[in-house]
Amino acid sequence: MTKTVGPGTAYLLTRLYLRDGTILEQTNPGVPDGEEDWKQIGTEPDLPGVAARLVREGWLVAELR
Repeated sequence: MTKTVGPGTAYLLTRLYLRDGTILEQTNPGVPDGEEDWKQIGTEPDLPGVAARLVREGWLVAELR
């Protein structure tokens, strides 16, 4: 997903939903070597419910191992 910060400025926004319910977010401004740190933005007790909602909304949900 992209996150708009100002007029004409957008960043790639990646979220990870971990098995323990932790939600991490990383914002990448498009700088090749500018890998940003992951920030914890919350928790989610119902991961299957969130995954189903995101799929219904058209998002690609992938399980990383």
